[in-house]
Amino acid sequence: MKRAPARGFRLRITKPRPNPGPPWLEEFLTYLLSQGLALATREAYRRDLTGFWRWWAKARQNLSSLESLSGTELAHYKEHLLGLKVQPTTIKRKFESLRRLCRWAFERQLIATDLSLELKPVRLASPVSPRGLSDGEVQALLRAAGSSAGYLARRNYAIVQLFIQTGLRVAELASLFIRDAKFSTRTGRVKICGKGSKERVVPLNAPARRALQGYLETRATQEPEES
Repeated sequence: MKRAPARGFRLRITKPRPNPGPPWLEEFLTYLLSQGLALATREAYRRDLTGFWRWWAKARQNLSSLESLSGTELAHYKEHLLGLKVQPTTIKRKFESLRRLCRWAFERQLIATDLSLELKPVRLASPVSPRGLSDGEVQALLRAAGSSAGYLARRNYAIVQLFIQTGLRVAELASLFIRDAKFSTRTGRVKICGKGSKERVVPLNAPARRALQGYLETRATQEPEES
C-alpha cells in the first residue's frame, strides 16, 4: 500500500497593522483636503504630525487627546528635536504643521487656548558671507610670498597676485601652462579650463602682468618646465 506524499504547508506571517493614528489627526487632514491643499502638502503634514504624536504618546505613556496638550509639552518637543540635531529648517517646518493644527483645534474647541500663539518661530542662522582680506592683509600676504627663498620668491609672488587679481580657483591656477597666458605691457589674458571642462578667458590687469613677467624672467634662468 503506497503512502500518500505529505502535503507541504505554508507559514502565514501576519504583518502588524500600522497604528492608524488618533482620530484628531485624520479629522485635521480631512480639513486640509477641504481647503484645497495639494496631496503632497497634506502628506507632509501627516508625516510631521504623526512624528509628534508618536513622541507625545510615548512621553505620556498613552495615546493622549488634544485636550491635554499644553504649551510646555510643545516646548519639550522642540528640545527633543534639538537633541536629535535635526536641521533648523526641518524643525521650522514641523512647527508650522503644529501651529496650523493648534489653530484648527482651537477653532473647533478641542483645546481651551490657542497654543499656536505659544509656538515661537524657529530662528534660522543667517548665512555668513565670506569676509575679504583687508588692504593690510593683502600687502602682508604679498610680502610673505615675495620673501620666499631664492627662485621661489617671484614664483610665489606671481601665484598670490594671480589669486588676488583674477579670483582663480586653486585647481585652475595649478593646471595652468605658460602657453595659456598671453600678455604684453598694455594688455593680457589667461585661458582657463574650469569646472565641467568649460573654457573661459580671464583678463590680466597690470599688477598680474608685472608679477607674471617677473616670474618668467627668473624662470628662464632655471631648468625649463612646461607648467
